[in-house]
Amino acid sequence: MAHDDRLAVALRRQRDASAVGPREGMVKRLEAELHTTRASLRTKAEELVHARAQLTSLGDELQVSRAEHSTFHEEVKVVNAALDHVRQQLGQVQSGHAELVAVLSHELRNPLMLIGCGLEILENAEPGGELARRALALLQRQHGYMSRMVEDLLDVSRVSHGKIELRRERVDLGELVRRTVEDHLDVFGAAGIALELVAAPRAIAIHGDPTRLRQVLGNLLHNAAKFTPRGGVVIVSVLADAATTRAIVRVQDTGRGIDPAMLPRVFEPFTQADAALDRSLGGLGLGLAVVKGVVDAHGGTATVASAGRDQGATFTLSLPLATG
Repeated sequence: MAHDDRLAVALRRQRDASAVGPREGMVKRLEAELHTTRASLRTKAEELVHARAQLTSLGDELQVSRAEHSTFHEEVKVVNAALDHVRQQLGQVQSGHAELVAVLSHELRNPLMLIGCGLEILENAEPGGELARRALALLQRQHGYMSRMVEDLLDVSRVSHGKIELRRERVDLGELVRRTVEDHLDVFGAAGIALELVAAPRAIAIHGDPTRLRQVLGNLLHNAAKFTPRGGVVIVSVLADAATTRAIVRVQDTGRGIDPAMLPRVFEPFTQADAALDRSLGGLGLGLAVVKGVVDAHGGTATVASAGRDQGATFTLSLPLATG
C-alpha cells in the first residue's frame, strides 16, 4: 500500500476514534444519571409506601377517635338520662315529703282537737259521772289511735333500714289466724260487715314471730274494714300448700277494689289509692307497707289482686312451712 493510502487509513481511524470517544462518554454519563435517577425513584417509592402506611395508620386512629367520640356522646346521653331520672325522683321525694307533712297534719289535728274537747269536758263534768266516763273513753280511743300511728311510723322506719326484729318460735298459723279473726268480730259487726273464716283442716306449723304475724293480719283486716261498705263481706282463709311447702293466708273483701295502675304501689309507704277517699277514712297508708316488711322478714311474700274499682281486693300472704 502506498504511503498516502496508509496515512489516509490512519487519519480515518483517528477520526472514527475521536468520534466514538465522546459518544461513549455521554452514554456512560447517561447511564450514571439513569442509575442515580432509579435510586432516587426507589427512595421516593419507599418514602411513598411509608407515607401511605402513615396515612393508613392515621386513618385507623381517626376512625378509632370517631368511635370513641361517638361512645363518649352516648355515655353523655346515658349520664344525662340518669341525671334526669334522679331529678325526677328528687322531685317525687320532695312532693312526697310535702304530702306527708300535709297528711300528718291532718291526721294529728283531729285527735288533738278531740283530746282537747275531752279534757275540757273532764274539767267541767262531775267526777265519775256519765259525761266524764264518755270523755275518758274518747281520750282512750284517741290515745290508741295516735299510738298506732306512731308505731306504724316506727315500723316503717325499721323495715326500710332492715332493723325489724323477729322473736321466732313454732307457731300454729291456723290457730293464730282464728284468734285474730275472733278479736276483730266486734269491729266488723259494728261496721255492718260480715267477717268469715275458712279454717285449715289441720294444724299449720310455721317458724315465726306470733306478735308480728298478728300485727300483719290485723293490718289486713283493718284495711278490709276500711274499704268495704256496710253489707259487704270479708273472707279470711288459711291453708297449707304441700307442693310448695308454703302456708297461704288470704284476705278477700267485696269493697272498693284497687285500680290496676295502683296495684304495683299498694305496699309502698304513704301510698293512697284515692287521696280524697282515704282522707275521709283516715290513715297514713303505712299498714300495708308494714305487712310487706314483716312478711319479707319471715322469708315470705305479700301480693294483692283486684279486678278494679268496686270489684273488691284479695291480699295473699305466703310463708314457709316449718321443717322438722
